[in-house]
Amino acid sequence: MAVPQPLIDEHSNVLCFNGEVFGGVRVTSDECDTVVLSRTLAEVLQGATDVHDAEENLLRLFEKIEGPYAFVLFIPRFKRLYFGRDLMGRRSLLWNLNSTTSSDFIISSVGDTSVTDLEDVPADGMYCIDIDDSLVSLGHIKANMRTIPWLHCSSPQPAPYLYKPFGDLESVLPTISNLAPADNCLAFPYLSGMQNILVNIDRLLTDSIRVRLETIPPPIPGNARVAILFSGGLDCAVLAALADRVLPPDEPIDLLNVAFENPRIAHAKQAKKSKSRTTPTDVSDSIYDVPDRLTALRSYAELRARYPRRPYRLVLIDVPYHELEDRKADVISALYPKNTVMDFSIGVAFWWASRGVGCLYDASNAITAATTPDGRDSDTNGVKPSETYVSKARVVLTGLGPDELLGGYSSHLAAFTHPPASDGEPPSDTDCWASLLAALSTSLTNLPSRNLSRDDRLISSHGKEARFPYLCTHFIRYITTLPVHYKLDLRFEKSVGPKMLLRRYCAEILGLEGIAVEVKRAVQFGARSAKMGVGDRGAKGADLIA
Repeated sequence: MAVPQPLIDEHSNVLCFNGEVFGGVRVTSDECDTVVLSRTLAEVLQGATDVHDAEENLLRLFEKIEGPYAFVLFIPRFKRLYFGRDLMGRRSLLWNLNSTTSSDFIISSVGDTSVTDLEDVPADGMYCIDIDDSLVSLGHIKANMRTIPWLHCSSPQPAPYLYKPFGDLESVLPTISNLAPADNCLAFPYLSGMQNILVNIDRLLTDSIRVRLETIPPPIPGNARVAILFSGGLDCAVLAALADRVLPPDEPIDLLNVAFENPRIAHAKQAKKSKSRTTPTDVSDSIYDVPDRLTALRSYAELRARYPRRPYRLVLIDVPYHELEDRKADVISALYPKNTVMDFSIGVAFWWASRGVGCLYDASNAITAATTPDGRDSDTNGVKPSETYVSKARVVLTGLGPDELLGGYSSHLAAFTHPPASDGEPPSDTDCWASLLAALSTSLTNLPSRNLSRDDRLISSHGKEARFPYLCTHFIRYITTLPVHYKLDLRFEKSVGPKMLLRRYCAEILGLEGIAVEVKRAVQFGARSAKMGVGDRGAKGADLIA
């Protein structure tokens, strides 16, 4: 339920709130989160005896909120301005605190390319400024600003803080005695107690999906209330399966799959064809048969077979290069202040996919065969597009989280296979696991500073809202308590070892054995949105957008 903002309560407190309250503050199905939060803030602030009591009440309220948010709150009684983002940084909030060209202090959810020096507000806590007549420049504001940090602690602290509901990763390393042999590197290893862990994972993820879907108003019959950014990979396919548990059985779920015409790759394919004396069997005739399209078709077929009553809608979003060029300025505007080649190649896939305009895949019109990574034939390719379809879903689920939490990145493999040298001795197995654990800890620490705010701006530019089921704090807290070798084991193949816990859950609990062994692929390579120009091969990810 949308309401005009800012909200000003009866005590003149001013609130701007962009987010969702999934827990911590009671919000009924017919209430607006922002209105309830404003009312609750009025109660806790008015009941305070002084400014320190008010701040304590404010912190205890916000640390309980489960869900994504960015907010700005002005309390005229104490002349204080508070603002910040949720613990995981899932909503965009920008400032120009470090500007060298402006004397005005700007806080905004979205950027404008005409405003220079905008940056993401760090998601490291809540910020507070005492408002008085001395704040005549950005330098004065910076000097008068406090950061109230997120801390995971078991006892009261002398300075104000927000309680962080999870701490460091479990630090116990595996030993030879509790590691399963890696003789069969294509099979999940036996681990004591794994079944109970999978049951807990099932409960936590189901609860996370439920609250994120049941809070969406029911759609007009025939429309989808939710869409999923769908590469066909493990993370998004698990969300598609879990959504089947929560939604009414006749309600459709839109699976948004994007593919780009990539002139550079098309040029290379044409050169390969012209050099070959025989017809190459590995060169597709369709410019949109990108890796993520073929994976999505396989996963869609498996989901339909597993959940035959669910009307999954696979939306094929094909982006011709000339259309990409025509809308490039819109994507850059939504990205801003992010402005690198890497940001664009990833962001453009999110922008076009979340737009939700494409054609519905009709499996009955499949006309050719796709090949799975291990060489098996599949009858899921050969798309005969239908008429244009526009997804009406206002909420978009993304599968972000498992790569950071469960070790899905190449940096985790590099840490495991090439640990830091110690005293010139060859690394031991313990060194490998310790290096991996350190890399996972870094991923967890850096998760709030990754590009969730960028993705939020891209998706919300279409009037839609991103939700991140894997970033539920209850799920993260449980994951941090598990020994590292229960989450991943990089002695095994890429279809087994990385994110092994989620793969096992997908295969053994959800029964999606094919999806469980899909290998991770970065979106810019899976959708072919990277280095699209014929002369772009040498472009670096850190280069600025031309």
